[in-house]
Amino acid sequence: MSGTEDLVLEDVSRQYDMQGGGVHCALSRLNLRVSPGEFVALLGPSGCGKTTALNCIAGLTDISAGSIHVAGRRIDRLTPDKRNVGVVFQNYALFPHMSILDNVAFGLRMRGMPRAQRHAKAMEAIRLVQLEQHAHKHPAQLSGGQQQRVAIARAIVVEPDIVLMDEPLSNLDAKLRIEMRSEIRRLHERVRRITIYVTHDQDEALSMADKIVVLQNGVAHQIGTPQELFSLPRDLDVARFMGYRTLLRGSVRPADGEDRIEVEVGPGCTLLARRVGAGLEGRAVVAIRPDEIRLADGESHNVLGGEVRSAEYYGRESLVVLDTPAGTLYARLPGRFTIGSRLRVHVPAERALGYPELAS
Repeated sequence: MSGTEDLVLEDVSRQYDMQGGGVHCALSRLNLRVSPGEFVALLGPSGCGKTTALNCIAGLTDISAGSIHVAGRRIDRLTPDKRNVGVVFQNYALFPHMSILDNVAFGLRMRGMPRAQRHAKAMEAIRLVQLEQHAHKHPAQLSGGQQQRVAIARAIVVEPDIVLMDEPLSNLDAKLRIEMRSEIRRLHERVRRITIYVTHDQDEALSMADKIVVLQNGVAHQIGTPQELFSLPRDLDVARFMGYRTLLRGSVRPADGEDRIEVEVGPGCTLLARRVGAGLEGRAVVAIRPDEIRLADGESHNVLGGEVRSAEYYGRESLVVLDTPAGTLYARLPGRFTIGSRLRVHVPAERALGYPELAS
């Protein structure tokens, strides 16, 4: 489809006046383009601006500056009911006194569609989420996952240009969350709408989205594919949020190649790391994901030794916290480990990322 059918946010900001004076900027100059059929995750911690961005698109929150366009039409000046968006809320927001069929058909009813026609259309959406045998039940008779499917059916039945989802899986248990990830992605592939999905869970974003927007304090720090954000976070804030738990600080030494640096992270301990960004001539922070660290097996470079402070066993592997002369190191390693035991671990140079220390 052509770019004229895209959702486009241009310098979208949202500010709030604070009691006692001053202004709080919940969202600052967000620029984003989303094509039809694309699934975008807004990722970040609580208070980072992701739900504010969603509400600005939906029309539930007015923007302070910028503009929002869909298919070349400016929508930020329209009321919510004129924007043709479907919203899936965190708490489902189903009507308890209505049947599942009537809940799904509610938006069509508000648009004046005749009863027989809206019920037929609602049943199509209910079949799409595989709940046709529950159409005449009430929400209280369904599980949390089933209620979430009803909320999704209600959002898509009106054939919106955009589907907005605000942390829709946060109220479900861990097993059901994983199941619903693939279910939501399956439904997205069927309806092929622009989908904007808010989450604080990096695994959700990585497994579901075509594009991820990492927000911090109202600012988009990086926009890219899951592969880009996983393998090469642009700055230390994004790296932290993408699971780079080990952060070792030290002095930079010259290294062979412009894309590599050597960082002295402890007495007699130097790590070779991949250079990320400029300003790495003095001090640097080496960021490493727990999954990238392995038990040392004869390697002579990028090896750290330390004492096990804690070890959480998960069946086939453990999350080990290791106290080293360079600092605390987090590693996901096969097997079980005893607190107080000593380990030597290897950090692959291509998996260690070096950032300017000032970025922290």
